[in-house]
Amino acid sequence: MINILILFSLLLPLISSNHHLHSLSSIQIDPNDYPNSDLVIEKFSSTNSLRCLLQTESKYFYLDSSCQLLTRTSLKQICPLNYTLKLEFVLPHNTTIYQLIIELKYKLSFQINLTNDQSLITLPFYCNNKNQYNIHRKQKELSIGNAHIVLNKPQQQQTDEQICQFEKNPYRIKLKENELYKNFLQIKIFSSCITNPNYILASSNSKRNFEYFSLNSTTGFLSLIHSLDYETTVTWKLVIQAHDKSYIPFYTYVIIDVEDINDCLPLLSWNFPLQTIDIINDTDSFNIDIGIYESKVEQTNVIIANLIASDLDALPYNFELKINSSNLVLPFQIHGPFADSTFVLSTNQKLDREYQDKYILNLVLTDNGQPKLSSFYKLTIHILDDNDNFPIFDKSIYFVDIQENNLLNTILLQVHANDSDQDDNGRITYELTDSYNNYVTIDKQTGIIKTKVQFDYEQMKNFTFNVTAMDHPKKGQPLKTTAIVHVNIIDQNDNLPKEELQRLIAIDKHLAVFCLATYGEGDPTDNAQEFYEWLREDGRELQNLHYAVFGLGNKTYEHYNAIGKNVDKRLDELGGVRICEVGLGDDDGNIEDDFMAWTTTFWENVCQKYELVINADGSSFISMRQYKLVDGPFPPETVFTGEIGRIKSYEKQKPPFDLRNPYLAPVLASRELFEEGCLRSCLHLELDISNTRIKYEAGDHVAVFPSNDVVLVNRIGELLNANLDEVISLVNVDEDAQKKNPFPCPCSYRTALTYYLDLTSILNTQILKDIAQYATEENDKALLTLMGSYSEEGKVKYKEWVLDGYRSIVHILEDLPSLKPPLDHLCELLPRLHPRYYSISSSPKVHPTCVHVTAVIVHYETPTKRTVKGVATNCFQELYTKHHALGHGQHNKEENGCDIAGRFPIYIRKSTFRLPFKFQTPIIMIGPGTGLAPFRGFIQERHYFKTQGKPIGETILYYGCRNHAEDYLYRDELKYFVDEKVLELYVAFSRDQEEKIYVTHLLKKHGEKIWKLIKDQNASLYVCGDAKNMARDVHSILIDISQTYGEMTPERASAFVKELTQKGRYSQDVWS
Repeated sequence: MINILILFSLLLPLISSNHHLHSLSSIQIDPNDYPNSDLVIEKFSSTNSLRCLLQTESKYFYLDSSCQLLTRTSLKQICPLNYTLKLEFVLPHNTTIYQLIIELKYKLSFQINLTNDQSLITLPFYCNNKNQYNIHRKQKELSIGNAHIVLNKPQQQQTDEQICQFEKNPYRIKLKENELYKNFLQIKIFSSCITNPNYILASSNSKRNFEYFSLNSTTGFLSLIHSLDYETTVTWKLVIQAHDKSYIPFYTYVIIDVEDINDCLPLLSWNFPLQTIDIINDTDSFNIDIGIYESKVEQTNVIIANLIASDLDALPYNFELKINSSNLVLPFQIHGPFADSTFVLSTNQKLDREYQDKYILNLVLTDNGQPKLSSFYKLTIHILDDNDNFPIFDKSIYFVDIQENNLLNTILLQVHANDSDQDDNGRITYELTDSYNNYVTIDKQTGIIKTKVQFDYEQMKNFTFNVTAMDHPKKGQPLKTTAIVHVNIIDQNDNLPKEELQRLIAIDKHLAVFCLATYGEGDPTDNAQEFYEWLREDGRELQNLHYAVFGLGNKTYEHYNAIGKNVDKRLDELGGVRICEVGLGDDDGNIEDDFMAWTTTFWENVCQKYELVINADGSSFISMRQYKLVDGPFPPETVFTGEIGRIKSYEKQKPPFDLRNPYLAPVLASRELFEEGCLRSCLHLELDISNTRIKYEAGDHVAVFPSNDVVLVNRIGELLNANLDEVISLVNVDEDAQKKNPFPCPCSYRTALTYYLDLTSILNTQILKDIAQYATEENDKALLTLMGSYSEEGKVKYKEWVLDGYRSIVHILEDLPSLKPPLDHLCELLPRLHPRYYSISSSPKVHPTCVHVTAVIVHYETPTKRTVKGVATNCFQELYTKHHALGHGQHNKEENGCDIAGRFPIYIRKSTFRLPFKFQTPIIMIGPGTGLAPFRGFIQERHYFKTQGKPIGETILYYGCRNHAEDYLYRDELKYFVDEKVLELYVAFSRDQEEKIYVTHLLKKHGEKIWKLIKDQNASLYVCGDAKNMARDVHSILIDISQTYGEMTPERASAFVKELTQKGRYSQDVWS
């Protein structure tokens, strides 16, 4: 009896299955044992919920409700053949089909006694609706189906006739599937029989027998026409006929057993828990898409799928099922195999759509045959959204300044909250929740807050109100979060307070310059009134304040420049140090000339006081041109106007955005991060990427395409007497060259100098050599030729005059007035203006539609007394200055043009600077200065996950700056994260005490703690900042810590730190 046990009792309810056909071992029965109907042939084991049926109705067999296979009629009456049944076993959510072959075979031969010359016999069963068959006169036996009939003739006749037989009846042989055998068996008759018999395949063979086998009629050798397939037919039965010249036939059987080999791939059936899974696509059994709501996988060990392995091969198999994760650690595991080759796929940690919304599992199912065969499946798991995230403001407290006497409906600020949920679950509106909405209004959709009244500093200096962000789920209650907005009203008449002047005095080389106008009866202007009165009060002390005063007045008035003179005198009385005599500008004459005359003396005194030195100096070589100049005119639609790749791409922006197709990102906000009074500047920018398909991760870089200062561009035009608006094209003289143009052409000279060419970098010696030929003065040509040479004298001169003097192309043209290179050749020689890369200082979990940038403004003076500005940061500074001149830091998204403050061409450059996959992994971040930028994003992300109820590991930051009161970046924000117990913060201030303290000192001090985190808790380390000094020192300290606390040799310690890097546990984002 065949027992079919389907192990559903161990599995959750199933909802789908692929209907692979499974083969059962055939059943051989004797029809004599089943003389009646309703006799049980076989009973199949089942669960209570199993339902059985035959896919096709049978005349002779049926299945009852208890899964018993019974006869419909007496089997003795039907033809003894092989009958194929397809059995369907049905559970509520699963169907499996089995193929069963029933062989009706009589155990004993039928004995039929014949009379002389009898040619027709009658059988007890019917085949093809008949039971009578013709026989030959000398025929002694025949086979009909699986019945063997022996014909017994009268004794006297048999003795008269010669009996001829095959040597074997039946022949039996085993052949391997998939192999083509020739002459695999020779059929022979007894030698005492006839000579030269004729062998044929009997006509009673099936059509398939003739298609697969051939028989040599002379030799009796059997051969295969096609290779055999075990999965199609297990056993073949051939009827072989031979006869002599008198054509009296006799018969034998050849039984061929097909030997199975492992040639079928293992198969996998998918079954998913009904109450948990949504089937998205299961039309392809090898590629399944399912969805599961995140609330269903908030716990670990949630069953995702039950998987049943099978194989059409007959060998007993054990299966292996694994996830091919390509070295990624996925939050899933496979259990099994269990009985009937069943596996279970489950989670091994909590899943969160906001962390990752899709997982692709590449499953590999392998059998244990020889050779082993594998099949490959892809299961895509979509994590569906539940409303499980509160809206999160980008700040818990907003601080905003606004000048008094503002206009009504002035934009105060725009609050922004992010909800990581999808669709309505993540759609946010805003509202004001207290009485201060008498002063302000809020746009519910955008979060833009505007003034309802005009503020008066003398009446109200500040106020605070609350803003609520609320999401809008279709089901359940909305989630709300509140932020605080603190508004500081600025007095328009406010002047330099005592504290600022005293702070200035603390700086070694400082200088305060006062430009003061006098009007009326020797009175100060309105904005100088309070400062002037404060300065004249008793008790003021400005000892050692370095100052200079320039007055603005008119000689026609009695009290000419009284305020400038009085302030100069009063500052001297209070202990100030006068750097330059007071300057007096006369508006009745030429006040600009007066000022310039005064500045001459002023700068001489400044240079003398602060020991500043001005260096100045003033060659030629002819080179072959790589590009030729092609003059216009050019059709306007073909002219580039600043686009990096595709022409007109800034007019019609199309994703995807990348190096060749940057996105013009509006700047939503900008603010100064250094404190007022700090001589340096660091800006925080927020770039809008909403509705762009741009995605980023914490640790990525944003590339910004800058534009050159218009002053520098115009200066080149002036120095070379060129029409900058002339449209030209530079084309490679080599027509076969891949690079056709040095930059996008055609374009105007102004466009090339503004967007495509680097005007501020230091020129290399080759460029100096190339442009020397255009100097008309021999001294100028000699100087350039010398510096462009490879001589030691030339190298020294190049370092002294170009490198140490920080001379760019503009400076060189200014210092060598006879140098007039053709502008087209100069454009060919100048290096390309490349994008500037900034570590993104935000997390997409908190700011999915906004990229934050933290940038120190590059601005310094060269030894030649020229001011050098960073190309990109100068653009940032201009934007900031423009918008804050309006009294606020919120920007208009609709401003357009890549050279206009308000938009920058950007794209995202992916980085390997990534947080660990597991939230619980401790991280140690080391980032002085703007090296803090990516770590701000890391901290935001960890804080976000904590608010979602996820456990996070220790998050430690070592940060450094000069002064607590001047350049401490994001101080309030970092304090908030510390208070939230998300961040452990250590700060080194290098100039707040006599002995300088850097982050490296803190690392040494905390060496034991750091070692335990690295060794015992598998902490990851991150370093961001200066590569030349800081990063190198940190690397050495890590080696020292490994030696000291890990008791390692120097060599082993170095190898250990290297291993951390190789494992991705020690990452650097550094620059030189």
